[in-house]
Amino acid sequence: MCKALQDLYEEGIGQGIERGIEQGIRELIVRKYRKGVSIEEIADFVEMPCEKVKEIVEE
Repeated sequence: MCKALQDLYEEGIGQGIERGIEQGIRELIVRKYRKGVSIEEIADFVEMPCEKVKEIVEE
């Protein structure tokens, strides 16, 4: 039982870290866009499709 709880805990930590990284990338994208960096340049920098970057800045 302890192993199962430890696994759940570690999975939760991993998911939290992933969400934090995703949020940080989203904030970076918006900041760069507000500073006048083009969507194409941002997409290249974060290695993400232009369409996804455009969705993020339009939110």
